Amino acid sequence: MRIKIIKEIFKKEVLDIVRDRKSIFMMLVVPVLLYPIIMMLLMGVMNTSVNKMTSEGIKIGFSSKPSKEILEIIDVENQKREKEAYLGNIKVENNVKNYKHKLEKGDIDAYIDNSSSKSDYKVYINSASDESGIKSNTIFSIMNKYKVKMSEKEIEKYNLNSEKILEPIKYKKVDITNNAKKVGILLGQVIPFVLIIGVLFGCIYPAIDVMAGEKERGTLETLFSLPISNMELVIGKYLAVSISAILTSILNIISMSCTLGYFMKAKSIYDLSEIKINYTSLGGSIFITIISIILFAMVVSALAMCICSFAKTFKEAQNYITPLMLMIMVPAYISMIPNIYLNRITATIPVINISLLIKSVLSLNTNMKMVGLVFIVNLIFVFISLVLLSKIFNSEDILFGEKRNFKLIQSRSSMKKGSIPGISDGILVYVLAFLSLLYISPILMMKIGIFGNTINQIILAMIPILVAIYIKADFKKIFSINKIKIIDFIRAVITWIIGLILMSLLTGILIKIFPEQIEVSKELNNIIKSSGNIVTQILLFAVTPAICEEILFRGFIFAAFRDKKTFGENDEKYIAFAIVTSGILFGIMHLDFIRIIPTSILGMIMAYNVYKSKSIFSSMGIHFLNNFMSVVAVNITTTAIICLI
Repeated sequence: MRIKIIKEIFKKEVLDIVRDRKSIFMMLVVPVLLYPIIMMLLMGVMNTSVNKMTSEGIKIGFSSKPSKEILEIIDVENQKREKEAYLGNIKVENNVKNYKHKLEKGDIDAYIDNSSSKSDYKVYINSASDESGIKSNTIFSIMNKYKVKMSEKEIEKYNLNSEKILEPIKYKKVDITNNAKKVGILLGQVIPFVLIIGVLFGCIYPAIDVMAGEKERGTLETLFSLPISNMELVIGKYLAVSISAILTSILNIISMSCTLGYFMKAKSIYDLSEIKINYTSLGGSIFITIISIILFAMVVSALAMCICSFAKTFKEAQNYITPLMLMIMVPAYISMIPNIYLNRITATIPVINISLLIKSVLSLNTNMKMVGLVFIVNLIFVFISLVLLSKIFNSEDILFGEKRNFKLIQSRSSMKKGSIPGISDGILVYVLAFLSLLYISPILMMKIGIFGNTINQIILAMIPILVAIYIKADFKKIFSINKIKIIDFIRAVITWIIGLILMSLLTGILIKIFPEQIEVSKELNNIIKSSGNIVTQILLFAVTPAICEEILFRGFIFAAFRDKKTFGENDEKYIAFAIVTSGILFGIMHLDFIRIIPTSILGMIMAYNVYKSKSIFSSMGIHFLNNFMSVVAVNITTTAIICLI
């Protein structure tokens, strides 16, 4: 891939997006002007409505003349209300007939039947005409005061202390939640939905324009006739759409923050001026929110482009994109539902995980393990979306023809014996393995315990083997099945020792920064110790991963990412690219936040040894040796911080 070409495609697409009025409207006008105006209008209408309700006064109808105690309480309430210029008085009407008709017409706000008994009252209201509940709350407050007053009167008949009897204890509510967290909880219910919708609107019109718009204008054919690869074209267009979605979401954040700041300074029915926000504590939450939105924008942009690629006109693309909007908008409401939080299950569900992550970080209730899991899951979905997009761009029937015969994997009959997988094949295998780890492994572990993880390890090895069989691959070349020399074995041991030292240092630093993550290491230690005797532990945690994971990563994925077409036939950069990328993907697969960086480094060391020795047995040896030492360490001491991979 040529960076210069991608830059030119990116510039061209950005200019096209900027020229399109609909895209500019959705990217700039909606977040910068429309949202604040709508929020101000809503707040103004709500203030006006509440002021109107309170200034109208309250009319209470009685079936007969009320007791003097009730009238005294109403008089005291009216004296208080007269001090407030905007509050209307409470009026009383006696001997009301046909109360239902009067309640429906609004002649009275409540009817109190006091004819049957002095101690048994029925209060009739019409909630349809008092939606806010302001009037009914005042009426029931009067009745409660009347009840207390009559209780005191009855108790005093027996020369008893009514205060001690009615209030034997006193308590005071003390909320330990700080103001920043209160604000975060309030914002965490609404902001995720608004941001997700902002991203959706920010990418839809650019995606339609760069795909269906290009077809309608007849310029897509011209692009394909240029001396550029399909992948360069895909990435250039994808970056342009993603940037527009990210820009829209950032403008949404700025716009909402400014609008919120305005309301905090101004008086409203929700008097936010009393709330003091600790902006330093919210800084980390805002940073995580921005990263989450960027990842989400990348996923949605790729999906929108995939869908729009099936349309031939702008109007047709708008029809196709509607189901995607519904699929994203409905799960986005999850942040508004109470008692639903981010956990290991919800963190793996697209859209829901982003919504709940933003809700949790704004509520200052951040679990870094869950944050890492959400980031990893969304990165995987970015990979999936890009694989689909690249496959679509390689299908001219989809882009230009009437046919719809889209194939994720090339037909086996068109492949030659001894084929070598490309990057898209490597990503596809990684995605399948990741989905197996994410969804199949937990089910197996619930059913058969730790042995379920071993079965999933075998599945991880079978995925690349089956794909290699399908593409008629050269097994010896792809999986580097060669004898290992003594010099290669010595190099492997030395580099592993260096890697182990580096991993231990990084793990120590990460635990210092995130001390709560030491629980992850303790959980892992307990899992190992509870799996059986030391021989069983070695088989489960050293032998099986050393074989299965190496077949997947240093076998198929490393071979796929060594595809010379990525950087050009004579450019050796593809080796470094394959070593680094396969190592990072290996680290991500381990999911736990504290293990991702150290494991990625050891993954790179193992890939380097496979490249130098041309034998997968060098990485299998390192993998086994590392995990074997970890298992031994767990059995020797309970405080070991192991580097299991």
